[in-house]
Amino acid sequence: MCKYLFSKSLILISALLFLGACVSSGGYSNPWKINQNKAGPAQQAPSTLADPNLWKQNADGEMVYSSGMPPSPQAQQSGDYYSPYRGQIDTAANGMQNGDISNLMVDQTPYGMPPTPPAAVRVALLAPMSGQAAHLGQAFLNASQMALFDLKMTDLEIAPYDTKSTPQGAEEAARQAINDGASLIIGPLFADSVRRARAVAARHNISVLGFSTDWTTASNNSYVMGFMPFTQVQRIVHHAAQKGYRRIGVIAPDDVYGQAVVNTYLEEAARYGLETVSVLRFKNAEDDISLRIREFSQYDSRRDEKGKLLDQYELPFDAVLMAVGSEQAIAVSNLLTFHDLDPRRVKRLGTGLWDDAALAGEDNLRGAVFAAPSPKLRQSFVTRYKTLYNAEPPRLASLAYDATALSIVLAKHGLAQSGTPAFGREYLTNPNGFSGIDGIFRFHSNGLIERGLAVLQLDQGRIKVIEDAPTTFMRSSM
Repeated sequence: MCKYLFSKSLILISALLFLGACVSSGGYSNPWKINQNKAGPAQQAPSTLADPNLWKQNADGEMVYSSGMPPSPQAQQSGDYYSPYRGQIDTAANGMQNGDISNLMVDQTPYGMPPTPPAAVRVALLAPMSGQAAHLGQAFLNASQMALFDLKMTDLEIAPYDTKSTPQGAEEAARQAINDGASLIIGPLFADSVRRARAVAARHNISVLGFSTDWTTASNNSYVMGFMPFTQVQRIVHHAAQKGYRRIGVIAPDDVYGQAVVNTYLEEAARYGLETVSVLRFKNAEDDISLRIREFSQYDSRRDEKGKLLDQYELPFDAVLMAVGSEQAIAVSNLLTFHDLDPRRVKRLGTGLWDDAALAGEDNLRGAVFAAPSPKLRQSFVTRYKTLYNAEPPRLASLAYDATALSIVLAKHGLAQSGTPAFGREYLTNPNGFSGIDGIFRFHSNGLIERGLAVLQLDQGRIKVIEDAPTTFMRSSM
């Protein structure tokens, strides 16, 4: 059998080369199931995080500037004295003295003007401004200042602190930020860094909006801004059921991420009455993944004793949910095609790991669908970012924009209502949610984020929206 597997074509060889090791983890409990039981019902539309005087939604569903591209903040500072923020970026924050601040739009008070008094609200941005992830830290800072410019608030400033791309750096940055008077922490990025920062913040009853995608970083004071698999799986299984895919196979790594996908899928499949034909979990490179997929695909049952394809046979699946991304998604899909399950007959279903333009041109992923935030909503953000900074924003940069915009909206609300920013748990977990660059989102009581997602399709080199993202968390009465 092994001899046969290595004799057929390069499609098998390339697939095996791309399938690397997956780290296996210990026990698992499904936090999303617990989370859903505690979710409050939405009573109204989400609060927008965009200035309605600047943004509008066009006929194609894209968020665009209502009067075209606004001038850059640098340009608006020429001539008469103009303070674009007052919600200024405080470049004197710890760790930033020697950082790259060339792109920062700073409130530069001209000679003869009185100094600007301290802002009433100070928000700390913990980002890796040095170390291995420095490019992401600069992007977070750029996106944050864009939000500051769009939602001008004279009594708020963003203070960036360098985490140095390490957990220790994040802990030190959080401690310094709180000593400097920060009432909210945005970031950091990496899971271990979020854990260290949230521990410091918890001692002072300060909330953390972390950028990690690791849902285990969520807690009573730590909220996950990153993209998690739970709602992605719910959305794509709902789509599959609507399209009539009744027999489903699942391929997932044997780790915490794969377990989250499988558990959520099984709950949703039971809800829609789908038949789960087979679940394949692969642990590491020791697994013969080609042999595993041969068994998974019921390859031999469609052939006679001589290995010839039977004239009449039934495919085992209508669709396969693949909880792998990047090169692994290509490799697994190639192996499925090699074992007669080509994408024209067996639909590929994926998660947000497929929100990657590099996958869009793959023949064996053509027509594949997955759930992720709608690219229509963030297109203007991408265009404006490129105009201002002459660079493509990393995918995660929009998290910094939305987190900054959220801090401004809550600060304004709190100052107007009680004289203090509304950064507490009762405001962050508003069941109506918020509407930002990546669509609608809301935090649940255990710190997990719920997002309204679109269904996207990989199609001949591009990613297109085939089902729009929802605009509210309000449920139909039906």
